[in-house]
Amino acid sequence: AAVAAQVFRAVPDLTGGRAWVKMVVANPRTPNNKGADIALQLLAELRRDANAAERHTNDAYYYAEPIRAKAWCLRCHGEPKGEPDPMFPKYSKDGWKDGEVSGAVVARVVPR
Repeated sequence: AAVAAQVFRAVPDLTGGRAWVKMVVANPRTPNNKGADIALQLLAELRRDANAAERHTNDAYYYAEPIRAKAWCLRCHGEPKGEPDPMFPKYSKDGWKDGEVSGAVVARVVPR
């Protein structure tokens, strides 16, 4: 996560704002992980078992790859859904299962 955060901050700076990379989840705990409609559409496609998803729009190209829940994610995000998160009790567990697509890494690039 620490490395990802550095990458997510560096990409816009290094591309003059033409690109960004972010982690997107359907029901984020952190507002930064809230996805725009197109990112949520890509996440939905990944949840239907795609290895990657992409879209071309009038102003940008989007590419996404899945983030799969691992055993260590499930301590806070696993089951039972709705039970308090043991690390951050103000949040509830999400009911994720091992290997489930829990989010996506989405990149957006605007052509010059």
